[in-house]
Amino acid sequence: MKSLFLFTFVLITFSAHSNVKIVINGMSHEYVESPRLSEVLSPIAEQENWYWPASGVYRSDSQKQESQKRQVLADINTTANNHAGLQSTLNALKEQVSNWSLSLKVNLDIDYDKARLIEHANPKFEAGEYLITLTLRPDYITVFGAVSNNNRLSYKDGQCLYNYVEQMQRNSDADPDYVYVIQPDGKIIKPGVAYWNKQCLLVMPGSQIYVPLRENLLFSDIQDLNRSIADLAVNRIEVQ
Repeated sequence: MKSLFLFTFVLITFSAHSNVKIVINGMSHEYVESPRLSEVLSPIAEQENWYWPASGVYRSDSQKQESQKRQVLADINTTANNHAGLQSTLNALKEQVSNWSLSLKVNLDIDYDKARLIEHANPKFEAGEYLITLTLRPDYITVFGAVSNNNRLSYKDGQCLYNYVEQMQRNSDADPDYVYVIQPDGKIIKPGVAYWNKQCLLVMPGSQIYVPLRENLLFSDIQDLNRSIADLAVNRIEVQ
């Protein structure tokens, strides 16, 4: 089981300064002014060999991702009503998304060494509540979508994306040509995985692979739903 530390900090504005409370692995810290990233990470940065590319910052006080989740679930219902043949896959997909734990991801790369050395990599935190996840290097890839084995695949260095796809049990409603890769840094990629368009894309450890519904140019609602699900997955907090 990989180590994971989740901690939140609240910034409350008082005139030009903020009172910052930080809970790190059960330990509470307070700051008079808004801390920079390096200051927040310093108490635990060297406790473990953290894998920074898979670590993340989230706004835990935002409801945007929950609103986005409700919309995705409503779109799944609408798509199921419009495409009767997809109901079984869509029902399974709805159950998956319903169980996701979400928090709004902040576009910020975490790297303690960079934060100490480079000013633009060491921002201050604005008022609000945040969640920061620090993890050791993941040894898995998470798979979900139109696939029977919605779980994790073992990560292997140097293994191409299509090698992971070959291990999946994609069902008949899955798009045969593409998948979505959601990297831990929040970047979404839609690479080809069919015999005619596949390439050796190296996937980051801890990435998610969404196996989308088969897309058809005549039905834009399915294309839109696939993209919406991938966008929502960026904000997913996985239990390590």
